[in-house]
Amino acid sequence: MEKIGVLWIKDGKQGKFMSGIIGGKSVLIFKNTRKKDAKHPDYEVFKGQNRDELPPKPDDDIPF
Repeated sequence: MEKIGVLWIKDGKQGKFMSGIIGGKSVLIFKNTRKKDAKHPDYEVFKGQNRDELPPKPDDDIPF
C-alpha cells in the first residue's frame, strides 16, 4: 500500500471531525448528517486552507 496522507481526529463545536493532509492538500472530513439511504456517503471531504493560503498573522513584536 502507498501512503497518500494523514488524518487527525478533533473535537469541534458540533462534534468530532477529521483534519489532515491528503495528496499534499489540506482536508476536513465530516460525518454526513444528511444521509437518508445507503446510496448517500457516510462522510464528506472538504478542501481546507493550506498554511500558505492563510492571511499573515499580525507581528506582535513591532513596537508601535
